[in-house]
Amino acid sequence: MSFTRNYSFGYSVNGSSRSLPITITSQLEALYDYTVANGQTDLAVPLAFDEDALKSIFITSDKAITIKTNSSGSPQETITLAANQVIFWDSSSSATKPVSDDVTSIFITNASGATATITIIVNHGTVS
Repeated sequence: MSFTRNYSFGYSVNGSSRSLPITITSQLEALYDYTVANGQTDLAVPLAFDEDALKSIFITSDKAITIKTNSSGSPQETITLAANQVIFWDSSSSATKPVSDDVTSIFITNASGATATITIIVNHGTVS
């Protein structure tokens, strides 16, 4: 079985616009929609994937949050996400991956002043 996820990124400037479709196909997909209460510290989320097999990662939140990978005390990465910001990386990107090694879990902190709605989509694994 495989998963196909379609994304579209675009812009509009001075009456000119462009949309760029991106299609990701992977063997595995993790899709998380979370509501995280204000004041929640280090909410453990059982998200695990092999960094070498990562095809794409999409993270967004309607409120400012902090995500730590693999440990709440000594994280591999600390990702600070502003309200309504999107983090997107895919295997064709020239940008740096947002994670540097395998992820075994993540920890979410919300100190925004309001409940946060968070979406995380991870596609990984080779489709044979």
